[in-house]
Amino acid sequence: MRGCLLLILIKLRSATIKELIEVFGRIVIGGATLVGACIAWENYKEIARNDAQTAPLVGYAKDQTAASQSFSNSAKDIPVRMADAVGKLNLQAGALADSASQASRLATDMEQANKNVIEEDRPWVGANFQVQDFEVGKKPIATVSFVNSGKRPAIATLFAIHGQPYEHFPDPEREYVYDSINSTVVIVPGGNSTSREDANLPLDQPLMDKLTAGTLVFYAFAKVEYTDPVTKDSHWTHACWRYIPNTSKNLESGFRNCKEYNETDDGK
Repeated sequence: MRGCLLLILIKLRSATIKELIEVFGRIVIGGATLVGACIAWENYKEIARNDAQTAPLVGYAKDQTAASQSFSNSAKDIPVRMADAVGKLNLQAGALADSASQASRLATDMEQANKNVIEEDRPWVGANFQVQDFEVGKKPIATVSFVNSGKRPAIATLFAIHGQPYEHFPDPEREYVYDSINSTVVIVPGGNSTSREDANLPLDQPLMDKLTAGTLVFYAFAKVEYTDPVTKDSHWTHACWRYIPNTSKNLESGFRNCKEYNETDDGK
């Protein structure tokens, strides 16, 4: 504004009186216009300066806006990428769980297979029965052979045998009180250990008549207790035989296995 007025004064200083009068008149008439023009010029320059100063700020603002827009666009993809990542993690977790489950089943199967092998190789002790001189006027002799049919030795710690006539099937465990043999015997696979019992008195005719009539039944019992040296498990076997008289021409008298008391510790 001041620059504009100074330029006017310089022009007026070098003008003639006539020119001054004309200029003065023009100033009076269009002074406002001239002043307004000066003001407009000064404002334009000020705006130009302001624009020059604000241009970097505007550019920075535009850059920030673009960056914000880019971040906004990227942020829109974050949930999708997160969901994809979570899905992949879930798949990996599922695969790990399946692998762990398979490994657990494999370990269980291997353990069961190993247990089966150990069980198959365990000692198995059974009993065979023989009797001699079971006739009137003779003293019967009963012999029980405990045979190991398993694949490992059996450490037998007790043998028991007993036989006599009964009216009814007795409790065998009560009959072993005086006939148990406490000893330790190693019965190798395929081997046996034998126990024997001799009658105190000869078999008389009245007793044989009762056995033939069925009023009395002669029972013979045997049992063995043994240990598996590998697993340290304890096992036992029970056996029972009864005298069957010759009541017909088609049946030979002798001892047969009982329906009761033929059993082992695992029910086989």
